[in-house]
Amino acid sequence: MKLTKNLLPFLVLGLFYSLPAASQKLIETLDTYNTSFVQEKMYVHFDKPVYSSGETIWFKAYLLNSNSSLSTSTNFYAELLNEEGTVVERKVYPIFESSATGSFDIPQQTKSNHLLFRAYTTWMLNFDTAFLFTKPINILHPVPQAKEIQQTTTQLRFFPEGGNWVTGLPAVLAFKATDNNGLPKTISGVIKNTAGKVITAFNSMHDGMGKVSLDPLPNDAYYAEWKDENNQVQKTTLPAQEKTGLALVITPTASHIGFTLTRTEGEQLKKVQVVAQMFNQVAYRANINFKESQVSGAIPVNKLVSGILQLTVFDSDWKPLAERIVFINKNDFEFSSAVNLLDKNLGKRGKNSIEIEVPDTLKTNLSLSITDAGLLAGNMEENIISQLMLTSDLRGYIHDPAYYFSSSADSVREHLDLVMLTNGWRRYNWEQLAQGILPTIKFPRENHLSLQGNIYGVDGSKISDMTQLNLFIQAKDSSHQFLIAPVDKTGRFAVNGLLFFDTVKVFYQFNKDARLDRKATVKFDPNTFRKDIEVPWNPSFRFFNNSIYSTERNQFFAVKQNEVLPLYDKKVKTLKEVVVKTKVKSREEELEKRYASGLFQTGHARSFNIVDDPFAISSMNVLNYLQSRVAGLLISFSGGSYTVTRRGDAPALFIDEMQVDMDQLASLPMSDVAYVKVIDPPFIGAMGNGPGGAISVYTRRGGDAKSTAKGLEQRLLTGYNMLKQFYSPDYATFNPLHEIEDVRSTLYWAPYILTDKTNKKIKIEFYNNDVSQSLRIVLEGLNEIGQVTRVEKVIQ
Repeated sequence: MKLTKNLLPFLVLGLFYSLPAASQKLIETLDTYNTSFVQEKMYVHFDKPVYSSGETIWFKAYLLNSNSSLSTSTNFYAELLNEEGTVVERKVYPIFESSATGSFDIPQQTKSNHLLFRAYTTWMLNFDTAFLFTKPINILHPVPQAKEIQQTTTQLRFFPEGGNWVTGLPAVLAFKATDNNGLPKTISGVIKNTAGKVITAFNSMHDGMGKVSLDPLPNDAYYAEWKDENNQVQKTTLPAQEKTGLALVITPTASHIGFTLTRTEGEQLKKVQVVAQMFNQVAYRANINFKESQVSGAIPVNKLVSGILQLTVFDSDWKPLAERIVFINKNDFEFSSAVNLLDKNLGKRGKNSIEIEVPDTLKTNLSLSITDAGLLAGNMEENIISQLMLTSDLRGYIHDPAYYFSSSADSVREHLDLVMLTNGWRRYNWEQLAQGILPTIKFPRENHLSLQGNIYGVDGSKISDMTQLNLFIQAKDSSHQFLIAPVDKTGRFAVNGLLFFDTVKVFYQFNKDARLDRKATVKFDPNTFRKDIEVPWNPSFRFFNNSIYSTERNQFFAVKQNEVLPLYDKKVKTLKEVVVKTKVKSREEELEKRYASGLFQTGHARSFNIVDDPFAISSMNVLNYLQSRVAGLLISFSGGSYTVTRRGDAPALFIDEMQVDMDQLASLPMSDVAYVKVIDPPFIGAMGNGPGGAISVYTRRGGDAKSTAKGLEQRLLTGYNMLKQFYSPDYATFNPLHEIEDVRSTLYWAPYILTDKTNKKIKIEFYNNDVSQSLRIVLEGLNEIGQVTRVEKVIQ
């Protein structure tokens, strides 16, 4: 979906004049903006639309650049805010392939009815925070709390097309009627002048929006007299007229975007510039020399892609005179995917199976939620298409945004154009861009986690060019990493690109410089972003817009969850006591717990206990040991080097969860190896999602991890939040927890479903609960060129 540079040639007609140097400067500045200041947009897929106290919010975030290419950010920040706008919890997760997944646990004792989910990357903080991703989270309680009766009023606002309403020029006035929560209201009325004469009638066309054509006369003023849904008569003064200026009228069609410019008399507006851009790239530019009072033109759309086109008219000094946004829908932003039902059983705890199919050969990154179908009924809620294609580029609340992509009917296109007329777009300060002034980057792009800081207590002139700081990172499970950080003359050191979860101990020692060990003090910077963001709370976040049925259904689950959770907690506590007393772990389970961490703790792998294998020491190295032991893993040795493939791709190689190359792995003596995992593809812990899976080798460590770093200074640092695993019961096996009533409203959640040219179909199996009679399946995701997909299917 990337837009090519200078999509349309500069138009040359009789009414156009030569391109001035100022115009070229603006074009060059926009090019710089596109290459160096690409903004990001985000969508977050949640497992369901509303939650109960005590439940878990599961989510998967997708990130794109403004030109629909995949984001290069590496850290994802998610927050929950209370109704006062205070951050109550913040989590940080790594980004893989333009996506991140995580969860929040809602305390069972919470009294809040509403929380705000906010997500961002630090790169997004360099620009307008109004475009950060936010979503209201409604919290239901087993005993419905008394709702505050809120008196709502209907407000009516008018928006002149292009931003100006000029005396004597034909104009289109769009309007939008909402209540004080931002929800649409249906209205009808008339436009009157100061004498009370009816000029024209109007009524809302869709979701409180509409438009009316009006030619304002000199020395006259206008107001709207209208009725709201309660038949109450109200009056709204229309915007003040400007005596001189320019009017812009847009006529979008399937083949082109027509525009008409009409100006008042005078010399100051004889020459204007028209610039249309998409994704920070100029798609059209024209320098117009008015011969008459009106000029028309057309922008062909055959070479454009789907998205918002911004058309701006400038005067000769590059001050914006009028601006309008138009949505171009070429239906080129989606890729095909399907959810095929293989086995259906909607009885109590019935086993079901579906197949995810993506016929394309491109790599895709998908997420899947399966919930009780009654949680949401007939609401055109936000989805990945509407968010990434529309909402993320507009200010303010858009009601039922998915509706605008539900059909290609002319009526839907017309309604979408009303959204363009009534919602703001101000990503640019044109005056600054015309002068070549670009944004100030306060937050450079991050490279995952970092260990960085300063050395104090030593004169910088005494720090040699060869000074290095040895860093030994030890996790809670005793896994470790060894790093070397160069120290500059100012005492600054940094190591970037690290991935570790939870808290770790960092032991440090200066390399071959005992003097620094005695005198210097090392202070580490926070390794993830910690600054609070000032974003005011918006009252529109408080509304709950589901149907009565879905509200009742959610309340039913809230009551059931409240009944079941104490039983579940009691059973889990009892089982833990039994496990402590009776369960004996296998040797492989002990090694897994001792060595593997984070994303490496996956059950989709073959594990090898090297410590207790008497024949392992006879192998030259790990690669020699693994030959013919794992199905599909091909290992060959020729010309003094190894070649390893699995399903046609090379697996990623790790030693103690640090990625290494083939030579490093081949040179590791088997006497140093304790445990080996061959992880099935794909493996998201590797670059490119590891299409060949991974081989993770763990070196032996002593029983007391502290002895490894005995005598060294240490600090405790925080890494990424731990990834929680979604629980999906397997009723084909015995588990004492199965004795408890199953009232899960989310039956299945899979944040990472990856397909490619060799893996186009994925089978999913899951069990129904005890109460659901119909299920809703939602599949969403991205492919490697930034196209999106969404499938929604109800099983009943």
